[in-house]
Amino acid sequence: MVAAFATMSAGALFAGTRVLARAPVTAGAVESSVHRAGEVGIVANSAQDPTWGFAPYNGGFTFVRVRYDLSMNSGFGRGRGGGSNPPWFHDYPTADRNLSAIIAEVTNLRTSTRQTNIIRLDDPMIFRFPILYMSEPGYWNPTDKEVVSLRAYLAKGGFIIFDDFGEEHWPNFVLQMRRVMPDLTPLPLDGTEPVWRTFFDISPADIHMESYRGTAEFLGLFEDNDRTKRQIAMIDFKNDIGEFMEYSGRGFYPVDLSNQAFKFGVNFIIYAVTH
Repeated sequence: MVAAFATMSAGALFAGTRVLARAPVTAGAVESSVHRAGEVGIVANSAQDPTWGFAPYNGGFTFVRVRYDLSMNSGFGRGRGGGSNPPWFHDYPTADRNLSAIIAEVTNLRTSTRQTNIIRLDDPMIFRFPILYMSEPGYWNPTDKEVVSLRAYLAKGGFIIFDDFGEEHWPNFVLQMRRVMPDLTPLPLDGTEPVWRTFFDISPADIHMESYRGTAEFLGLFEDNDRTKRQIAMIDFKNDIGEFMEYSGRGFYPVDLSNQAFKFGVNFIIYAVTH
């Protein structure tokens, strides 16, 4: 069971390499760039922001969030602003915008900083974007068409990040991923995998963090279940980096947790676009 995997403590901030980096990154660079982004309205916490439209494909990086139907027995909590929003929507749009602002700030990756996308898995448009993000996959209930589409997407070189779910959500996640990739098994990551070295040099002692869900555990899906081959999915279990990224400009969480979440997010993106 995943809960039995060994855990490690969170550690130092922003120590390490800066592949594709535009400028030296200091301990406060992530937090300060989020605040600068907020000065031009990127951190507004409203999905109704009329300036935030669909980002057309342009060959650069665009944050793409997966929209999905809920499983028949799923329940979900109150959404942002007192409304009732579905799980896939959680932390939108602020987390998406903040990570996009950080990518643009600290790397040379051409990034959409004024728009992000929400796309269903059965939309052929996903094949134009190499990275997908899914919030709360414990509630995810893909159609057969979406299963086939995601399988083809990953086989063609796509990468997906699963975030924001705990132990009670694990059975549904495993069930749905067996439909998508029946021959693959989630493998626990120990910090030695290439994804932790693609931008920031994150040590094995630093890959776990404490969240309201407990001590985070990271797992991956690899081609042919071979750790030496391409990683096709990042599974952020018992964690919620989207939450940390959403509130990073508000002082809701300690700066070190927000910075750590951004470090992970940047590494996931850079790994995906270079593998």
